[in-house]
Amino acid sequence: LQRLREGLKALHVSGDGDGFCDACGTCWPCPTSRRQSHGARCAMSLILAIDPGNTESGYCLIDPTTSKPASFGKWENHRLLAQLDTFASEIDTAAIEMIASYGMSVGRDVFETCVWIGRFVQALDDHHITAQLVYRRDVKLHHCHTSKAKDSNISQALIDRFAHGTR
Repeated sequence: LQRLREGLKALHVSGDGDGFCDACGTCWPCPTSRRQSHGARCAMSLILAIDPGNTESGYCLIDPTTSKPASFGKWENHRLLAQLDTFASEIDTAAIEMIASYGMSVGRDVFETCVWIGRFVQALDDHHITAQLVYRRDVKLHHCHTSKAKDSNISQALIDRFAHGTR
């Protein structure tokens, strides 16, 4: 989450260029550079994360002040795409997992997922929300400190960090 914030902070420039909201001085990212209104919603902006698939995609709205999920689920892609219009009023930052090529041949599902990634990025862009593409290798390195980590290692690292003591 911190790495995502730092990367996106570099993309956001407020009036004086410091990356923070000129109106409240504390929230980040602030919607004033992209939206007309500013107010209490500014401090409550959520981060949207999407794990895309060829037919269904997972999403999570994260409260950046607590690093806890505000909402999450797995929906059919058409439903999630339509829901982005609603989410746009709550978010200013988005991250979407991106597919990387490792030289191996891939099938139709991978290409269909790429199409959906583009559709999600475009829908967010229509609301003036920049989606940062996050590569799986970077997630592995950030949470597990090795690019050889498996899904189970990433899951355990996330549980240890955000849900320690729960099952």
